[in-house]
Amino acid sequence: MRTERPSKLARRWRAGFAALLVFGVLFLWTGGLPARRGATEPWSLPLVDRDLPAIRKDTLRIAVVRDPLVYEERPGAITGLEYELLERFAAFVELPLAVVVAPSPDSLLPIVQRGEADIAAGLLNPHGAYEGKLSFSRAYRHTAPVLVQLREDRRLGKETVAPQGPALLPATFPFDAEGYAWSPDSLQLIRDAARQGEELLIEVILGRVDRAVLPDVTLRAEAARFPHLEFGRTLGPEVPLAFGVRRNANRLRKALDRWLKDPDEQEAREVLTQVYGGDLRPRGPLVLRSIHRPAQGGPISPYDSLFQAQQSLIPWDWELLAALAFKESRYDTLAIGIRGARGLMQVMPSTAEGLGLDSAHSLADHVRASARYLAQLDSIWMRSVKDPDQRLRFALASYNAGPGHVLDAQRLARGLGLDPAAWEGHVERALLLLAEPRFFTRPEARNGYVRGSLTFLYVRDIVGTYQRFRSLRELAGDPAGKEDAPA
Repeated sequence: MRTERPSKLARRWRAGFAALLVFGVLFLWTGGLPARRGATEPWSLPLVDRDLPAIRKDTLRIAVVRDPLVYEERPGAITGLEYELLERFAAFVELPLAVVVAPSPDSLLPIVQRGEADIAAGLLNPHGAYEGKLSFSRAYRHTAPVLVQLREDRRLGKETVAPQGPALLPATFPFDAEGYAWSPDSLQLIRDAARQGEELLIEVILGRVDRAVLPDVTLRAEAARFPHLEFGRTLGPEVPLAFGVRRNANRLRKALDRWLKDPDEQEAREVLTQVYGGDLRPRGPLVLRSIHRPAQGGPISPYDSLFQAQQSLIPWDWELLAALAFKESRYDTLAIGIRGARGLMQVMPSTAEGLGLDSAHSLADHVRASARYLAQLDSIWMRSVKDPDQRLRFALASYNAGPGHVLDAQRLARGLGLDPAAWEGHVERALLLLAEPRFFTRPEARNGYVRGSLTFLYVRDIVGTYQRFRSLRELAGDPAGKEDAPA
């Protein structure tokens, strides 16, 4: 019996129907077309099935980046707002916590998708680069982009002005979102693909980058450490910050949301946020803070004769001792500092013991001991700082912070390519960085952490006050003192 072959049109229809059937099966098997941006990009899908029930049999693991607001290791402690928050979450769900440190922000996503960690923490915006790749908790706080640059500096007649060039953006930060509405006016924004946020901030601190745009939460955490920074206008709207999990870890995400909505945790989170947040008010030009203005032709202090009597012990004019005493005690002979320093010159007990002083000695003895100590500090820097004008700054910094910390700053300055024999703009900025764990844990920082911002302002104020006191004496026509003494 003869069978008729199907027509060409029928064969084409059958082939199309088969292709459509195959496509439909694949469509259902893969869960449909990607509904959100990024679903077909690298690492867009989880590679493990590990949700809260599986985590409960094991350990809650968080992936973090090294950042002051995320995760920082320091001797005897681990800090970072996001780390401390997730510590509280682990306690909330009664799970042990382990940390996986990502080598870069770009590594967070693959670490989580491979199941090496369960939560990504890195100042993440749910609408940023990982949208559609991770599932995000509700926001724990918000942040906006702020301009940061060096302050104008009006020190001792050597004025500088604020930079006017373009502002750099870090390689990754929370404002990398499609359609984000910048408001830079005439400010030119340039992406720095080689540096992350903290690295870019350090470049601004050191004066190597004129200005940058960074999250206000980062700048609030660092503001108190760096008094020479100026914070400008906000350049865009706030964005949320949240924690990311795999898209198939719905129970973990819901647990995060329950924790974030808990009233007790909201109160605790507010306290922690304040700990990691300073004031970003505009600071204006950096000026001297001294307020003592003695009358022209009159005495500088009630103790001028005591200071003048020690003139021969120091390589500077006696007004330096007057400026030092004003800064240290406001001429209060009974003053006691918060660290135990005492008297008119605020000599530390350990220093006083080394100089042979005790409470039975006279006020003149204490002034003489301070003058001798300044001379000793000057001799420490005689070899490495040849300029007597700069050496004065190093001696004053040592009087305030201790010579060990200033030596650390000098070594750090050399390692950073700064001038180890220059104070302003060089060693003073290295000293500021010794408040940062990534710097005070370096081998050259043998004395560890120091709050360098206090010493930064201390040196500036005493040198400025000293110059003002000398000017008053010179205006009065008093020839006392060395005419060639450094200022």
